[in-house]
Amino acid sequence: MTVVMVWKEAGAKRLWLVSDGRLSRPGAVGTVRLTDHAAKILELPRVLNAPQPAQAPLKITTLGFAYAGGSLVALQAYAAVLPLWSRLQTSASEVLPTVEQCSEHLAKFLTAYASDVAATGASADCQCLLSGYDEQTQTLDAWLIDTEPSSRNEPSVRRRLDLSGPGEAFGSGQDKALEHLEQWRQEGVHWHRQPLHVIRELLAHDEPGPIGGGVQIGMVTPSGFELFYDAQPFTAGSRVGSPLVSMLYRGFQFTEVGRVGDAFVALRGLGQ
Repeated sequence: MTVVMVWKEAGAKRLWLVSDGRLSRPGAVGTVRLTDHAAKILELPRVLNAPQPAQAPLKITTLGFAYAGGSLVALQAYAAVLPLWSRLQTSASEVLPTVEQCSEHLAKFLTAYASDVAATGASADCQCLLSGYDEQTQTLDAWLIDTEPSSRNEPSVRRRLDLSGPGEAFGSGQDKALEHLEQWRQEGVHWHRQPLHVIRELLAHDEPGPIGGGVQIGMVTPSGFELFYDAQPFTAGSRVGSPLVSMLYRGFQFTEVGRVGDAFVALRGLGQ
């Protein structure tokens, strides 16, 4: 599993998402690391098209998607809604579906895939976060969909996250993350990027277990969702007074994957 944290920045209309990058599975002894470069924070475009396909889209925005637990269930549901939400049409009001309505739609696929996987005897436990800006209420919104609810009367449970507090964490590492987060809260500092610092602290030492890899970062604003690469200074091999900067995108050096042919990828970095 993993740890994902989401919080609203104090004094700003910004919602942050951070996670680790490790995929793992239980082994005969301990945890088996599958990869530290997993994609756990993704973007989902919402495109509202006019009835006439030849016309330009009426509205375009992007939602943030993150998951913990079963990557098979999460990524299949993500792949299912990706082409659908890019082909939305309406003959009524020119309004995008709300984040809540999108979460309800996403839950249909999560429930189906989780049921299929569980029927084989494999674990289908999965939590998916959908976040974005709701133009109807003009607020930031986030919904968590859990395929392993406490009550078995429903195959999945959706709940709106409380963005008025310091934030929430989910995944197998949530208890450890919230414990570290509480220490920041007690210091009474201005609430800015403390959960990001917590994730970096948890990943500072490469240890075996379900949490590891690099930091993944996303941000939701009224303009939509945006991914970042992780920019961290390091001093190994650098001259005194001029530390080098490691630019990592899902564990890959951005200097190596940030170019496609003659085109450069326009992705912003986020440091301390």
